[in-house]
Amino acid sequence: MNEAVILSNGEFPEHQIPLKILNSSNNLICCDGAVNKLDKVGIMPTLILGDLDSISYELKQKYSSKIIQIERQLDTDLEKALKYCMDANIEEVIILGFNGLRDDQYLSNIFLGWNYSKKLEISMYSNYGSFHFINGSKTFKSFQGQQISIFSDSTNNYIKTDNLKYQLNNTNLPHFFSGTCNESTKDSFTIESNN
Repeated sequence: MNEAVILSNGEFPEHQIPLKILNSSNNLICCDGAVNKLDKVGIMPTLILGDLDSISYELKQKYSSKIIQIERQLDTDLEKALKYCMDANIEEVIILGFNGLRDDQYLSNIFLGWNYSKKLEISMYSNYGSFHFINGSKTFKSFQGQQISIFSDSTNNYIKTDNLKYQLNNTNLPHFFSGTCNESTKDSFTIESNN
């Protein structure tokens, strides 16, 4: 299987888009204690992994055949799941439940997605929006007025856009935060990045 959904132990999906992704997944990897919430809504994970410090004793027993315990404390449970995906030759990953509860973990999870997007195709969906990591060119379905922000970690990254209110034409962003608060002008938009 070349794709997986990873459910992290943050804010549980409630919006229709991440819920649809969660409910339709054929390969659902649960990060440790996220299974406590998942079990309450009657969805069965394909796999549970992590250091198992957050999963209830009852669920450890119930899902004993689906658990992989990884003690490595230098990695978060989400990073353990991403490494597992790479080892299992999974190419596309959608991450849910990565936000909320703790700001430090929220930022860490976004940076993990950013870092691992060099090895995996990663999208992250919350109840409020989504993150997509672009290497090359990508077109997104959209709607007029949809809020779009672009982040770049390099001033040597030249970005071109189509169908955004504030077009970029091989423009570099001088700061990490310089590309926020743009918006789509049509039913799709394209972002092209050289880095």
